[in-house]
Amino acid sequence: MNSSASENSAARVRRVHRYTWWMVMPTAPIYCLLAIVNLVHGRVTGLYNNVELVVLLAVVLAIAVEGTRACGMIMRGMGAGIPEPVRITTDFTASLVVLGYVTTREIPAFLLFTLLPALFAAAIVTGSRREHRWWMGCGCTVLTAGVASASVVATGNEEFVPVTVGYATFLVAMTVFMLLVQGWIWDVVCELDRARGTEAELAVARERLRFASELHDVQGHHLQVIALKGELTERMIDSDADAARAQAAEIAETARRALRETREVVHGYRRSDLSTELNNAVRILRAASIETTVEGSSTSVPPPLQPLFAAMVREGTTNILRHSGARRCELRIDDTDGISVTLCNDGAGNGSEHDAGSGIAGLRDRFDPMHGSLTAERRGEWFELVGHAPAPGEG
Repeated sequence: MNSSASENSAARVRRVHRYTWWMVMPTAPIYCLLAIVNLVHGRVTGLYNNVELVVLLAVVLAIAVEGTRACGMIMRGMGAGIPEPVRITTDFTASLVVLGYVTTREIPAFLLFTLLPALFAAAIVTGSRREHRWWMGCGCTVLTAGVASASVVATGNEEFVPVTVGYATFLVAMTVFMLLVQGWIWDVVCELDRARGTEAELAVARERLRFASELHDVQGHHLQVIALKGELTERMIDSDADAARAQAAEIAETARRALRETREVVHGYRRSDLSTELNNAVRILRAASIETTVEGSSTSVPPPLQPLFAAMVREGTTNILRHSGARRCELRIDDTDGISVTLCNDGAGNGSEHDAGSGIAGLRDRFDPMHGSLTAERRGEWFELVGHAPAPGEG
């Protein structure tokens, strides 16, 4: 993921956060403002005296502060827990007391004051674990409707109880649902943002693995060739100076090629060619006195699979030079059922590639995304490295 896409994604997350914040956080102040307007109107009409008004206003203002804190709990996401359960239970209880008191003075007031306990109910439900949310929501709703209806009964207006229960239940359920949905949306956005970050980290890790594998292929192969030719040069220097000089020249050329290919790996535009790797393998193995034959043509391998099988041939050749005492090597290319390339040698009895280290494992990691397979096994005195991949379009 490039930096521009990452910045755009982060900007979208910030926009969603602002939207969710403005939908959730002002809820408590707005509900409490409506309640304060109702209380002031009640004082004007003579429902409350000055002492009652002051006490009720103080309690409602405290509920506004605590309700805003409860909305902040909702912004933490679903199932984040209830950090201070005693405190929020006290807040919920205080809002029920205010609801009951004002309903005994003015029955229609319960329509506004039911919203206050609904705020804390939403915070409790959002913070609860999934298996407890339904029961917490039902419990808070029943308590709120019960307090409102009991207050109506206390006024001697039992005929209004069904309406009170119905409206109280609806208002609490609506408030809990509205805030719960907002919390869920924010939770989903945060989860997607974390997944995006994880995807970006995985992309970096995959690129590092690819780079390490490419570097292993280039450096391991060329260093093994340089070591082999260095030994040949050392043996020839006294008996055949011209041949020794030719080998020394090849060592220098191999070193330059290794440097060039390493730079290509670093800059990310190196692309292996199977034909080139086959020619290099035959030349190097024969220089090591290993009889080498090739069956099939590299042109039968589709271009998308050329780098894959080129890496396999390069790794197999390096392992033969490094680990085996082979005298014969066979390279076979078969395109009758997908594409198969086989590299086998008769050096298995001397401890061949079955212990070759991370190179074979790295090759398997390359074959997997192409829906291919790589096997390395002994067959008597022979060791076989077989790579297979379906031709593009075959799946």
